[in-house]
Amino acid sequence: LSGTTLLDTQPDLPLFRYLRDATTSHHDWRFAGYEYLGSIAAVRYRVLENAGIAVLPRYFVRDDLAKGRLRQLLPRMPLRHDTFRLVWQRADPRATHYQQLANELRARPLT
Repeated sequence: LSGTTLLDTQPDLPLFRYLRDATTSHHDWRFAGYEYLGSIAAVRYRVLENAGIAVLPRYFVRDDLAKGRLRQLLPRMPLRHDTFRLVWQRADPRATHYQQLANELRARPLT
């Protein structure tokens, strides 16, 4: 890793934390450099350019993995998962629409 650039969205490494926080042993996570790109789409693009490594959501790179454009470095390591919540104010007049959206999102999990 010492010769590798870590690509992430922000300096606090929100994507890399999914890997770092999932490990139980102590690793020396020193990289040659860091590149902060602001969005997962930009991170994916830079990985495809061979600019470094990154932790990206499986749903976002599924096609790249299937077509061999990307490869998992640690395929057996289970990473942390996110759970998102759609929230709105109780008295919002659009609550019926939000509930419909919530039902649609629930039927389409991010995997």
